[in-house]
Amino acid sequence: MPRTLAGEEGHVQVQELLRKHPETIQLVKALREKRIRDASTLLEQEKINVNHYEPDGTTLLHLVLATQDLKLLATMLENPNLAIDATDSSGRTALAIALATGNFEATYALLQSNARLDAVDTAIVTAILRHAASTNDTEMVAALLKHGVRPAATNEKGETALHFAAANGHTAIVQTLLENDKSLLGRCDQKDVAVKGHSCINATNQAGESPLFVATANGHIDVVKALVQAKAKTHHLSNDGSTLLHAAAIGGNPRVLEYILPLCCDLEACDEMKRTPLYVAAEKGHTSAVNTLFDSGASVFAIKKGDKTTVFMVASNHGPVVKALLKKLLPMPTTSGMSYKALTLHRANLVAAKAHLALRNTKLQTAVDVASGAVRDQLLAANTFVEAELHRLEQATQREEAALAAAITARDWTTTLALLGEGVSAMASQDQEALVAAVTDTGNRELLRALLSMAVDANQLESVLQQALAGAVANNKVLLVMDVLHTFANTVHVTTTSGPSPLHIAANTGSVVLLSMLLACPTLNIDAVNEEGYTALALAVQTNQVDAALVLRSVGANVSILLPVF
Repeated sequence: MPRTLAGEEGHVQVQELLRKHPETIQLVKALREKRIRDASTLLEQEKINVNHYEPDGTTLLHLVLATQDLKLLATMLENPNLAIDATDSSGRTALAIALATGNFEATYALLQSNARLDAVDTAIVTAILRHAASTNDTEMVAALLKHGVRPAATNEKGETALHFAAANGHTAIVQTLLENDKSLLGRCDQKDVAVKGHSCINATNQAGESPLFVATANGHIDVVKALVQAKAKTHHLSNDGSTLLHAAAIGGNPRVLEYILPLCCDLEACDEMKRTPLYVAAEKGHTSAVNTLFDSGASVFAIKKGDKTTVFMVASNHGPVVKALLKKLLPMPTTSGMSYKALTLHRANLVAAKAHLALRNTKLQTAVDVASGAVRDQLLAANTFVEAELHRLEQATQREEAALAAAITARDWTTTLALLGEGVSAMASQDQEALVAAVTDTGNRELLRALLSMAVDANQLESVLQQALAGAVANNKVLLVMDVLHTFANTVHVTTTSGPSPLHIAANTGSVVLLSMLLACPTLNIDAVNEEGYTALALAVQTNQVDAALVLRSVGANVSILLPVF
């Protein structure tokens, strides 16, 4: 019947085909009607013309592909006479259609049977590579690379297959792509690399993010390690100024952070929005990442400079993060038995914490104002704790200061030394003067060192030294004078125009030993006049200190300076 109908319609070629290959025509009909079992049986017959073309240009292979039955396709591909790269009327091979329609299993089967990729649109092929990389289709990736697909080809966002594999944590595919990155082989120059579409390990997308950056931002530790071991650049900024640490903070995986920190250790680096990695981790609600950054020395006083948002404000929706931040901001040392110095340091930390919690953003809101619910309660409780703790510390330090004042009044230098050693300061000026007098009276060098440790700036240090040196010279404390001159040779002045001048005191008392020590001081001005207008030589002569006068003359003291007239 089909042959008769073909003859009546004038289709001579069809009529001839029906006469010579009736099984092929039956197969075509079975394929078009999706009768897979019949088609499978017919396809196994030797009389089938596997390279049959329909009048509309459709090949038998295209019809088999259209059924989407992989077993049927596998049977077809086993035929050694199959023209696998035959095209339809639109010039498309079966492989091109499989790729275009996303039939990846069929694509893989065709590639395994050596279907040619060069007849397929490059954009489609590279898109399939990226899709296979993102879905962890290792077989497809390997097959495409084997057939010469460029691993560094990008989509409209500048993303390579390596970006997709890295972002999704597909370590095996990352390794496969790296093995095909010719820039890592050291056998071609950069121009050759660029022309052939390689160098994908450090390729950046339109956001300036490398594969290592996206793997880090997604928390994939094994991929991060693989890329770093393949020499991916770790000191690279994305377009918004983010470092690799910022990426690790975005991902929030503490293992990634711990691995990245030794490679990119600037904890206070800011992106274009002025955010530190800690700020980003807090903003994302990554408590473990926040704690890891704290363990590495990140500052809890992070502030986004643009709108003055503190890290507490940005974490206001993340209770566990705020709890971690408060633990860092408000350490809870055991204050019982704490030294004065430790108490003072703890108080300074609490003052800084109080000031930070009271900061306001550009909307004039504090962290408490921004927060709500349980987080707001946490912050309010923190403020209350700080106030109470500051009051308690103030009382504790005042008790220590009172104990020092009492010890000085009682001339109990043992207790005084112990308290000064703990960092207690003599707050009253009379106590400081009493300490200086005690140093010069007793020649106690330990007491002097303790006294000097109280000096808060260079001017105060110099003042204490001058008083101590002058007193030690007046009391003939040779060892103390030697100690001061040796330790503070470039700081202390042996001559002054106001107050007691050590050189003048030594000349006046005739102490040749002390005078010789003072004359060796690098700050010496031998002809300086004291507050009464006398030089040291003039005082030695006036008080008939002959030996002292001879010593001064031997080192060039000027005898021509006029004496004051009263």
